[in-house]
Amino acid sequence: MKYLLFLLLSLPALAALAQNDPAADKKQIEALVNDFFVALQKRDTALMRSLAQPEADVWTVRRVNDSLITRSRTVADDMRRLATNPQLIDEKPFRIDVTLHRDIAIAWVPYTISVDGKFSHCGIDVFTLLRMPQGWKIVSLAYSIEPDACEELQGK
Repeated sequence: MKYLLFLLLSLPALAALAQNDPAADKKQIEALVNDFFVALQKRDTALMRSLAQPEADVWTVRRVNDSLITRSRTVADDMRRLATNPQLIDEKPFRIDVTLHRDIAIAWVPYTISVDGKFSHCGIDVFTLLRMPQGWKIVSLAYSIEPDACEELQGK
């Protein structure tokens, strides 16, 4: 009887430990990032909505000559554009590097992107994610636009 009582009392603790398994969290985050690319390619706004918080923001940075150009928008803006964009966007990660601590994580993702089958650029996506009651969610995305950096980004 003591063993049964011990087992029953231990189950909540084991469940809590399972929820904070860094290796499992990294796999979930990698899957989420890959789903992000699938949502872009398929123009799947429902999938995109499931991956990001509605108020998540998106930042871009690009160098043009000697100027640094930054822009921002919301994921909600992106979803509206995604649903009506006639262009086929194919973004592919070179790799996904995840760093996390408990309930906060970043995914550093060098990528290449083509539009309608034609190379557009390479760059770095930086996803900031938080653990929410429903799982990991994107709360911010920043990315660079670097047409001449593919070889460098692919090799790192």
